[in-house]
Amino acid sequence: MGVTVDLIPLLSGESPEDAIARIYDGGMEIVIDVEEQTGTVEEIVNDVEPAPAGAFDEWRAEVLRRLYELFPDWSSEEDDGLPVLWTSGCEWQVEFKPNEVMLRARGGVPRGPGPGLDDLCGIFAGLRTIIHWPHNGSYTDLDDPDDLHAQRR
Repeated sequence: MGVTVDLIPLLSGESPEDAIARIYDGGMEIVIDVEEQTGTVEEIVNDVEPAPAGAFDEWRAEVLRRLYELFPDWSSEEDDGLPVLWTSGCEWQVEFKPNEVMLRARGGVPRGPGPGLDDLCGIFAGLRTIIHWPHNGSYTDLDDPDDLHAQRR
């Protein structure tokens, strides 16, 4: 399993915590009980409303436009009708999802002329987007990079 980073747009008036909950609602998480030495897989259930259909279509189109402006030489395919971008010189694969963009680390990729993580995050400026690191629950508002939060479930 590789490292992933979520780039999540915010609905009008939505808190970052609710946006994160909206993305993970209905997903699965592994819950480890260290004392009992057991692990279970449980569904993630939140009380956050889902985003309205098409709420992020314009956001997604603008992100895609900016990605190609940043680096025109992406290789591309589709997964469930949404773009997946990569290039031989980029350590990150860019996967579009209905309500977010996921960056997936591509291990063992020799660094080439492709964009780095800072370049990729920079394209979200002004788009009301947070970056969320699922492995530790922290997030940052990309319009205010000094605004780092640790989320606790």
